[in-house]
Amino acid sequence: MVGCSVEAELFMQPARRAMLTSANVEAIQKTIHRVKVSGDEYFYKTALKTCDTPTLSAYLNKAPLQSMADEVNRYLAWLDAREKPKKIIFRLTKITWNGIAPKGWTDGTKIKLFVNGSGDSRNDTDTGNARTGESTEAGGIRSVTLENTKQIDDVPLVYQVWNVWLGDKELINKRVTFTPEKFLDQTTHFDGLGGEFTIEVGGVLPKPGLPSWREKPR
Repeated sequence: MVGCSVEAELFMQPARRAMLTSANVEAIQKTIHRVKVSGDEYFYKTALKTCDTPTLSAYLNKAPLQSMADEVNRYLAWLDAREKPKKIIFRLTKITWNGIAPKGWTDGTKIKLFVNGSGDSRNDTDTGNARTGESTEAGGIRSVTLENTKQIDDVPLVYQVWNVWLGDKELINKRVTFTPEKFLDQTTHFDGLGGEFTIEVGGVLPKPGLPSWREKPR
């Protein structure tokens, strides 16, 4: 097909084009475009097999039509950004209680959140939460901010619930180790006693899509 395109383009040079009819020119132009479409789709589908920087860059350098250049550039920007440290915020936004006895009039409930060893300043002060139904709070029941963290690095998150009265008693100690990207995709986690808690993440650049190849309108 490439050889066919080269031959066709030679006929479009001024010295030869003068000998062609309009029908000849149209046929040659269609052949050239058909070959370019095939090449553009080939380089894009090759890049989709690995979705890495070398193959995506190869598409931008070699694909004749650049039909998917915008999508490829966005994906390359994401690949670059996910390797750079950034500020990432982890928020405990909802607790669905199930499996723990409701708080009695003599009890206090302390909720703790630690991410990569850092904790929420409210971990040791709040003793509310009735441990029934759902608990939510604007801005997060607990939140932890990590500075200079890559969104591709594993970070351990520890969610704890304590019963507080004369002596603290740990009721839940659930550890989840994900990358921030995985926390972004999977927000609901199980506490091991039949309940659930929701972790939302801010500061993570979401993965852009690489759709099927399509020809850019001419």
